Amino acid sequence: MLLTREWRQIALRLPAGLVAVACLTGVAFRLHLNLSTATSLHLLLVLLIALRWGFWEASLTSLFSVLCLDYFFTQPLFALYMSDAHDWVAMGTFETVALLVSRLSNQTRQHAAEAETAA
Repeated sequence: MLLTREWRQIALRLPAGLVAVACLTGVAFRLHLNLSTATSLHLLLVLLIALRWGFWEASLTSLFSVLCLDYFFTQPLFALYMSDAHDWVAMGTFETVALLVSRLSNQTRQHAAEAETAA
């Protein structure tokens, strides 16, 4: 029952994370922010989601963020293709950091729960 409730919560949070990424992308694009600034904002969003919700929500959010950043902020615009090798490095770094922090946050949450039940 607990596992089912946990997955149900994740299923409700995932769309919220995707909507947050879409809104952030729309605002950043309308403000004509560059890739560096948009990436920093997306990373902040993913880190907040990782700390608040967990690994799965942050992982999906980070993947969607990479797609949005690629589509709206790298050349050629409005294509899921990056012509500059530096953009590949930036996106790879973004995804790696997001997943690592998500995983560390999840492990910390699990250790805290285990310590609480042991006490």
